[in-house]
Amino acid sequence: MRQWVARTILKLLGWKLDVYDFYDIKKGVITIAPHTSNWDWLYWILLAFSTDKPFRYLLKDTLYYRFRPLMKATGAIPTKKGKGMVEGVVEKIKEADSIFLVLSPEGVLPRTEYWHTGFYRIATMANVPIAPVYIDYKTKTLGYGEFMYPTGDIEKDIEFFADFYKDFTPRHPEQFGPVRVKAES
Repeated sequence: MRQWVARTILKLLGWKLDVYDFYDIKKGVITIAPHTSNWDWLYWILLAFSTDKPFRYLLKDTLYYRFRPLMKATGAIPTKKGKGMVEGVVEKIKEADSIFLVLSPEGVLPRTEYWHTGFYRIATMANVPIAPVYIDYKTKTLGYGEFMYPTGDIEKDIEFFADFYKDFTPRHPEQFGPVRVKAES
């Protein structure tokens, strides 16, 4: 029922879905980009609900507890930034039978010049693949790309994401920074 409602809402809003079934993959990290508007969250939730996958996402604990029923219903996992957060998330993934953790490598709004690397570290430590999810306001399309397994060379692997996201138009194009990570020193 939830799947039908989400697809119907998207259709009424004029959005199309570009999705495929990845039944052989039970766990993974999902990157969502470009992320330039708070409206993106609504569309990504509708995309998640339009599938039968157990999508989850991280949310600052204070925000989670303020809106607990809504956040729980949409798959939020309350977290506190700090030491051990990544390891805790990795444990949740390892313990789950099936989970797809959705993260925005850009972090919070507005524009960033570098992606945060937590999505990559989590996928590498949990030994799960990463799939890019996109929102394209120009074509009003939501979808996701093929999964890739991190090689451990983030500089090389980030090129996969840069290539994937290069043709999508965000709600506010001037706020979508480059798809790159800071060089490790």
